[in-house]
Amino acid sequence: MTMTDNDGLSEEEIQLFRSRMQGVTPLAAPVAGQHSRARTPASRKAAERHRGAPRGNSLHNQQVSDETPLCHQHSHAVEVGVDEETGVSGETPLCYRRPEVRRKRFVSLRRGKLFRQDCQQDRLDLHGQNECEAQRCLRDFLADRQERGARCVLLVHGKGRGSQQSLPVLKNSVNTLLREHPGVLAFCSAQQEHGGTGALYILLRPPAGR
Repeated sequence: MTMTDNDGLSEEEIQLFRSRMQGVTPLAAPVAGQHSRARTPASRKAAERHRGAPRGNSLHNQQVSDETPLCHQHSHAVEVGVDEETGVSGETPLCYRRPEVRRKRFVSLRRGKLFRQDCQQDRLDLHGQNECEAQRCLRDFLADRQERGARCVLLVHGKGRGSQQSLPVLKNSVNTLLREHPGVLAFCSAQQEHGGTGALYILLRPPAGR
């Protein structure tokens, strides 16, 4: 048997190998950086979802017009007031609106432009009251001001700094009550001059027939 220097193979073995390989097409060399493993259907679907997914917060990527409700643009301010299990802190800004309240009107409410500072009858301070007293007083106040045609009133509920509870009782109580009150169209934390996060501007629904 004749030996060669091709990895210790004999001439007969080399000839046998070449005869067996006749008609076989060599594989093309892979391109640098290209994955040779084919994607499974599951991996292809995952890649498609990744390409179609919005980057970052989708709310911030949307175009906002004047007809877009303002609370939808500031969803973080809405959500912190909705969680009834954990509640809100004294410094948490509150924000709520019904669909019929447009952006421009809600902006005016937040800036305090709808509140008549010279009308003391449109202001209610709940300091010193317990939760039951405060709720009863607030319902009576809203009914009276709505009947008299007031459109925006100021509610001072405080930040609960004198409370023994970890969260402000009155602030969380009125936050829930106002969201369920049929006469309330919107409310939001007031400007600093009117109490900041310890007070609310409340936009009232016009009385029936007006």
